Amino acid sequence: MSESQPVRPCQPTEPTLDLLLCMAIAAENSREHNQRVLERTSARSSLEAYGFGAQIAALESCDPWAGVPAALRLRAFANNAFGTDLTPEAVRRIRGRVCEALDIDTATADALTLTQVVEVLAEADAEDKRHLSNPDGTADPLQTEFRWLKVTQIAKLFALNPGQVSKQA
Repeated sequence: MSESQPVRPCQPTEPTLDLLLCMAIAAENSREHNQRVLERTSARSSLEAYGFGAQIAALESCDPWAGVPAALRLRAFANNAFGTDLTPEAVRRIRGRVCEALDIDTATADALTLTQVVEVLAEADAEDKRHLSNPDGTADPLQTEFRWLKVTQIAKLFALNPGQVSKQA
């Protein structure tokens, strides 16, 4: 019999983006299920509905990510960028930004740890800010978020008069 590998104590692994997405989906499904059960229960008995409602509130107050700083940073990012908590949609959008920033597929992004995801988003945000500002600190109109320009802005960019731009448009 060959020599066996040394036994290592169980080490907790850092959560990945895939785990965050799975937990967000599970939380959303649980919330929807609990709401349906609460609606059915309230039709039968208000006292039973009150008890079930208290259980739901206790479950929802538990935050599985409270001890994970990277997850809290991603929650703050989602709140700022998308105006929502870590819903499945927000996590998918975060994954999309990571894929775009690193030029990788979703399976590779899912394997990244949350700390790596936070670092990628921070670097991408810093890069976006560098591209949006000129050395003199003014915003570059061609790099704005929506890329909609006024006739006068286009006229300035191409050294035309606004009448020529309107005519061409």
